[in-house]
Amino acid sequence: ELSASEKKDKEYHVSVRWALDYIDRHISEKLNMAFLANKRNLNYSYFSQLFKKYTGMSPTEYIRKLG
Repeated sequence: ELSASEKKDKEYHVSVRWALDYIDRHISEKLNMAFLANKRNLNYSYFSQLFKKYTGMSPTEYIRKLG
């Protein structure tokens, strides 16, 4: 049984995995990170922090790396 904080952490990890998949599938389009954060019901600033926590880079850095 996962603790409440572990469940929250897993939920956030799922949001970042979703964002990575979305970015990978839409890399040729103009991507809006606020849109991605909103799709996961997260504040953009917080989403960016989570993204960096799990990937080691900001969403913008990740997109530049792929581009």
